[in-house]
Amino acid sequence: MFKDSEIAKGIQLGRDKMAYFLIFGIAPFFKENFMKELLLCEHLVIGFDESLNKISQMQQMDLNVRFWCLATNEVKTRYLNSAFLGRSCSEDLLAAFKEATKPLNLKKLFQVSMDGPNANFKFFKELTSCIKEGPEILNMGSCGLHSVNLAFKTGAKCTNWKIFDFMKALYYVFKNSLARRALYTLYTNSKEFPKKFCAIRWLGKFIGG
Repeated sequence: MFKDSEIAKGIQLGRDKMAYFLIFGIAPFFKENFMKELLLCEHLVIGFDESLNKISQMQQMDLNVRFWCLATNEVKTRYLNSAFLGRSCSEDLLAAFKEATKPLNLKKLFQVSMDGPNANFKFFKELTSCIKEGPEILNMGSCGLHSVNLAFKTGAKCTNWKIFDFMKALYYVFKNSLARRALYTLYTNSKEFPKKFCAIRWLGKFIGG
């Protein structure tokens, strides 16, 4: 792996040492580059969800960020950070959110995606108050992805094209049919087939192996 260094070639690491090497050696480098990329973005969408961490016996808040990647000209979603809370009232959520999103500028927030407990709605109001001098955060309800999915679904239904039936049928055309799959691959040179369609995930990935 390290052909240019005799010292590096002789390094032998066990499981624990390798974990320390990755977490404290390589990970900070990638995190720093990732933060530099986010700081250049004009707008950010941050989503979070809380669940019980059975190991630490604490509430774990996981955050992801959605942004426009200038290098590839596409929207990307990446894991951002995690925070641990003893309680999950709105004040605790806000404090953990602000700490976990440092050093990002929260005035660049375009939308916050979350689930539906009342504490989260109060958190949203308090967050909006904290950055009121900046642009108003787009309020799409508790979960922006669900709102966009349902909007797309409603628009598709208005066409009367029976898209739902068509997408559902595509999966069953190839399911357990080796002959059809072989012919499809022969004529298209593609080995990707439709996945089972989910009516509440209109914007999910539909084609897979």
